[in-house]
Amino acid sequence: MKKRITSKQYLTMCLGECFGTFLPACETDQVDKNIALAKELYITSTPTLIMPDGHVFPGYKKASGIVKISKVSLSSPSAD
Repeated sequence: MKKRITSKQYLTMCLGECFGTFLPACETDQVDKNIALAKELYITSTPTLIMPDGHVFPGYKKASGIVKISKVSLSSPSAD
């Protein structure tokens, strides 16, 4: 009976054959942690801006829109 491997193991194996020297020598689980946090916070769009005052702005914004959001968010009273 053949041993089953996960898709992550398969991808690592394939990338290791092509780019072996570029693969990290240690476990890198930061992306998995970020995905888990996004699920916990119900963040489903990329990008999502989370301002210091807690306001959440999902989806693409033009640079001018981000500047406007930042000015409004940073000028509002903090909940600290």
